[in-house]
Amino acid sequence: MLEIAVLHPSAARFEQRVISERGIVLLADPPAWKLIDPPADGLNGPWLELRHLKGQLRVRTDASRKLSPTRLNGDRIPERQWIEAPALLAVADWLIEFGEPAELARRPMTALERRQAPRESALEPALGSGPAPATLTRWFEAIATLSRWSTGDEEFWRTAAQMVVDPIGFDAAYVLRREPEATKPVWRVVAARIGNPKQGLRCDTRTLASLATSPVAWFDNTPQPDGTASACAPWFAADGELAGAVLGVRRVYEGNERRGVRHLETNLVRLVAETITSGVARREQEASAARRRGLIELAFSRPVAERIERDADLLRGQSREVSVLFADLREFSRRFHTQAEGGLGAVVAYELLGEVMDALSDVIAEHNGHLIDYYGDGLAAMWNAPLDQPEHTLLAARSAIACDAALAPIDAAWRNRLGEPLRLGVGVHTGRALVGNVGSRLRIKYGARGETVNLAARVERATKAIGISPIVTSAVATRLEAIGAAEFRTQRLCRARLAGIEQATDLYALSPGGTPPVLGVDSEVYAAALASFEADRLEAAKRSLRDAPPGTPAAFLAARVQAAKDARRGRRAGDHSKPFSPIVSLVEA
Repeated sequence: MLEIAVLHPSAARFEQRVISERGIVLLADPPAWKLIDPPADGLNGPWLELRHLKGQLRVRTDASRKLSPTRLNGDRIPERQWIEAPALLAVADWLIEFGEPAELARRPMTALERRQAPRESALEPALGSGPAPATLTRWFEAIATLSRWSTGDEEFWRTAAQMVVDPIGFDAAYVLRREPEATKPVWRVVAARIGNPKQGLRCDTRTLASLATSPVAWFDNTPQPDGTASACAPWFAADGELAGAVLGVRRVYEGNERRGVRHLETNLVRLVAETITSGVARREQEASAARRRGLIELAFSRPVAERIERDADLLRGQSREVSVLFADLREFSRRFHTQAEGGLGAVVAYELLGEVMDALSDVIAEHNGHLIDYYGDGLAAMWNAPLDQPEHTLLAARSAIACDAALAPIDAAWRNRLGEPLRLGVGVHTGRALVGNVGSRLRIKYGARGETVNLAARVERATKAIGISPIVTSAVATRLEAIGAAEFRTQRLCRARLAGIEQATDLYALSPGGTPPVLGVDSEVYAAALASFEADRLEAAKRSLRDAPPGTPAAFLAARVQAAKDARRGRRAGDHSKPFSPIVSLVEA
């Protein structure tokens, strides 16, 4: 049997699992990643497959080779080469450690009685002097910070693990959840903080065996035979059942004079665990109080709130397909400052913004959407969560068109005062997202996270660069075509690379079925020019777009054509090191 531990340092993500006989697959699915069971072929996204036999591991990657592993010293590992366990590998932004579970016998740990007084003086020769007042202050400030987080937020668990390393002073820390299985409970890592990955990533859950017999804090006041010393403390569910543990690990290495764990350090680990217990209980109480006080109705329409009151599980985090819309009032920041300098002041600017947000919010409500939140001078909404809405893409597309219509009377009323028209950017995308409640006891905030949300936001931002709104992704255009939505017309604008999105995205203009999109040229001319551009027939594309009015998609495409021509002109003849790419970069947009 082999264990694998995967650490993504920048995202503070950690996962540890036993590798089955079939092996395991690391699927890189930005912005998330996950360990899944084979087979790997056919998966959407870069993957790394690991198979093991008699303590050895063999690596296989997908055709893109984006996840080519190396040893920690930088030596590349050939495809299908067998690797002896244990080993620590680097794969893109991940660190992977695999090996057999520890077999050295462990000496029993010492139980820390709740009222046990610290006896630091007897340990000082081996463990050093006690903490300075400044260190104690940092410890308790960290505890106070943790107590303010919600246990529903991943950052809560990461912060708990971080505290055990810094400021408490362990080399590695793990927050674990105790989950029942068919034969016996299993400890699963919820969050981890590894001070120095070269010392190892894996969590030795044998350390937690003592908690099954006596759920109190335990510690090693001298190192174990393997050179480690640990402290662990239990945390409990709202019903008082043992639900998890906090584990701090200290390792022996050059420059580290600490060889065991002190009473005070164990008490601090216990305090972190008790803070988690309090947070879990508080979260249960907050959810119940929110339902009783009608806070749900502050986040949802009354029909949806009534459904949620009958079934609170609707607010639980889950992965599901949603349609997400972002809308943003163009140039509001600049207009705000102009109004202030002109004597109208911030009150008038916010009066305008309030009118726009009211109108857009009404549009979302009329089309049964869920308003996620307001962001600066815009908003975000989604469909198909928390309740099922089979026509969620259709509803989002209707809202996108209606947003522009809702802005028209406001624009007419303000045009003389502003001296220029109001413009709106709207972007829509359909895809899978993590949805759930990320709010607090004072406010329920049901929303979505993941690449689908990020992509919808980037599409909205692209409306400014391209010069047309609304814009939707190919996922939306394809869905509308599949359901035969004749009330809409879509026109492909370009294939673009957007900021923070790994894969290029096809962008489409969306307009009512009887109205062609305002492209600056005829729709067929634009389509022909785009085809010429993407086929590297730049001169033909330039001729088709020579009369493109400024600020239109045709002018946007003409500028890309000219940029491609200029780039080619600047290279030496025969230099093909940078081949032509039909993908438009909107990373800076």
